[in-house]
Amino acid sequence: MSISKADSKFEKIILILSLIIFALTFMIYKYRLVPDSGGYIVMSAAGREPLYPFFLFIFRSIFNLFNAGDDAYFYAVSIVQNLLVAYAIYFAVINLRRLFKLNNFISSLIFLIFLAPSFFTIIFSLTGVVMSCSIGTEALTLPLYYIYFTILIKFILEHDIKDYIKAIIISMLLALTRGQMLMLFIINFFAFIAVNKKFVRALLIMLACFALTAL
Repeated sequence: MSISKADSKFEKIILILSLIIFALTFMIYKYRLVPDSGGYIVMSAAGREPLYPFFLFIFRSIFNLFNAGDDAYFYAVSIVQNLLVAYAIYFAVINLRRLFKLNNFISSLIFLIFLAPSFFTIIFSLTGVVMSCSIGTEALTLPLYYIYFTILIKFILEHDIKDYIKAIIISMLLALTRGQMLMLFIINFFAFIAVNKKFVRALLIMLACFALTAL
């Protein structure tokens, strides 16, 4: 897909804005522990999905090699989380802009819509912490969901099976981060049916034939 110079310039602005916003966010908030942080830090198995504790374990293990201190790795975790959400917002805005041929104004509104949840927690959460700086699953869940949502829409519109495989993989990561995200597999199923009606019809015929021969 060819991109005009004006579009390329706008996309660079969105990327730079995302990076600046979340760089400033990190500089102000650094990292923050929330009530659930302890369970993830000690890798408690009680009611905890494994991905985020493992995510923390990787950083902790690396920093322990250099005897950097017990909490030094939290800074690196927060940096990565802020970079991830900055990229996820950029990825979502730019791909939706290209898919639906959106103008700069609508694209800017979508940028603000994707940006807002990261900062709602300052007002509406008891912790008053920006999501991307918190040591909690939401810091991974939000950007991964943005990427998943965008790729799934891309699959529905363009019917590229590679996008569907990517959506499946990301939904697996999301389910390993938060159990509620298992519902995404239902969405994946219906998305596949919507795009591949002929395949589903053929599969149903095969299953019917198999059932008849089994009688």
